[in-house]
Order: sequence, then structure tokens, then C-alpha cells
Amino acid sequence: FAQFQRLNFAQIKTVKETTVVVAEGMPTEKLQVPSTYLADIRQLLLSVSDVEQFLNSPVLQSRLYEELSKQENCLKSIKDSLERLSGQIEDVQGRKTAVLQSASPGEKELIHQGLTQLDSEWERVNMMYRDRQTKFDKCMEKWHSFHLDMKDLGQWMNEAEQTLVEIDISIKNLDTTKAKEHLKKLHNDITNRQPYVTALNTTGEEIIGQSSPVDGAIFREKLRNLNAQWQRICKQVTDSRSRLEKETNIISEFQEDLNEFNFWLEEANSIVQIPLEPGNEQQLKESLEKVKLRVAELPPHKTLLKQLNERS
Repeated sequence: FAQFQRLNFAQIKTVKETTVVVAEGMPTEKLQVPSTYLADIRQLLLSVSDVEQFLNSPVLQSRLYEELSKQENCLKSIKDSLERLSGQIEDVQGRKTAVLQSASPGEKELIHQGLTQLDSEWERVNMMYRDRQTKFDKCMEKWHSFHLDMKDLGQWMNEAEQTLVEIDISIKNLDTTKAKEHLKKLHNDITNRQPYVTALNTTGEEIIGQSSPVDGAIFREKLRNLNAQWQRICKQVTDSRSRLEKETNIISEFQEDLNEFNFWLEEANSIVQIPLEPGNEQQLKESLEKVKLRVAELPPHKTLLKQLNERS
């Protein structure tokens, strides 16, 4: 590429310098000679043709995301060349009226044809450059957005993995409220980010398809790792939600059984605390029945107490 660039721009530079020397070194009368004027037009046509060849060079006709830095340098060189040629073409256009005054009919026809061709070629080359520059700018914008989105997603996933560790600790410590808050936020984040992950993959595949084989393989591996981490986090969030729901149900059932046992224990204790009234057979009989009832309930409640201890 460097050799190609030096070759083509050496040609363009030579054309430019020659034109300037002619314009500055010749008397005004010589500059207005039709034959000299026609030679200048032909030289400009060659220079414009050189720029067109540069626009069709392998660097700018390769894949859109292949060797972006070389594409950028190439387009900058073309822009500089077009700016130099623009001044030279304006100079030639400015000499037109004076030259035509001394031109023969045949020369006038040749001048008219030459300028028409120069205008056409100049407009076409400028349009080619604008189209290619616009395409390059869009590629660069997409390229930067793609890498920023990858970086943002990677950072979020690293933070999400740390949050999942905290959720695991909270579940183990039976801090279900904290675990629920973290899981709800992660679930919402995943829902909101899913369209962006899909778009990131679409853009990634587009860039990979328009990159060199080596760069494409590197990008595909990065995208594969990113997707694997995303899927792993999504699965961990789903598993943690299921685990939290199961733990919450266990705690709820445990609390219900504990409340039931405490209620029975309080009732049994209240029966034991009833003051007996000697000589009051009815009161003694009723108290005895209550005690017998509680004694009958001892085995199942003893089993319940054992289960509570084991589950706690």
C-alpha cells in the first residue's frame, strides 16, 4: 500500500507542480495561447484520472471493516489531492474567456469539449469520493458504537456476576428480602438489555463478514465469549429465583409450624397454670379433661418439635 500510495501521489504531485510552474513562469500572453490552454486541460484530466484510480485502489475496494486505518489515510490523501486540483481547475476556468478570444474555430471546439469533459470527470470523481467517505464514516460510527456496546455489556455482566454472589450469600443467610431486591433488579436489567444484546450480535456478524479473516475470527471469539457469559448470567438469575422461591416457601411453612407449636404450647401452659379449687369437683373434672387432652396431643407435637429443630 505504501508503495502504491507513493507512486500515485508522486504522479499527482508532479502534475500539480508542473501546472503551477507553467502558470507562474510563463508570460501572460503565453498562458492565453490556445495550445498551452489545451495542454493544461489535458494535464488536469490526467490528474483527475489518477485520483479516480486511487478511489478504485484495493485499499478502498476491500471489505468495509478491513484495515480501517489504511482506508482513513487513503481517503485523507484523496481529499488533499482534490483540494489541490480544485484550485488548478478554477485557474483554468478563469482563463477561458481570454483564451477563446485568440482561438480558431477548431480550437474553440476542442476547448469546449475539453472543459465539458473536465467538468464531467471532476463532478464524477468528487461524487465518488463523497460516497466512499460517507460509507467509511458510517462504518467507523458503527465500529465505535459496537465496541462501546461490547464494553458496556461486559462491564454490566461483571457487576451482575458479583451481585449473584451477594444473592447467594443472602439466600444462605435467609435474608430473602435483600435477595429479592437484587434479583428483581437483575431480572429487569436482563429484560431491558435483551434487545441490545440481539442488536449487538447482528452488528457483530455484519462487521465480522466485512472484516479480514484474521480479524473476523478474533471478533467472533470475543462475541462468542460475551454471549456465553450472558447466557450463563441469565441461567443463574433464573436458578436463583427458583431457589429463592423454594427457600421462601420453606421458611413460610416453618414459620407456620412454629406459630402452631407456640400456640399449642401457650394453651398447654395456660391449662397447667389454672389454680385448682379444692372441693370444687366440677372444676377439678374440667381441668383434668383439659390436661388429658393436652397429654394426648404430646406425641404429635413432640414430633413437630423435632422436625422444627431439624429444619432450623
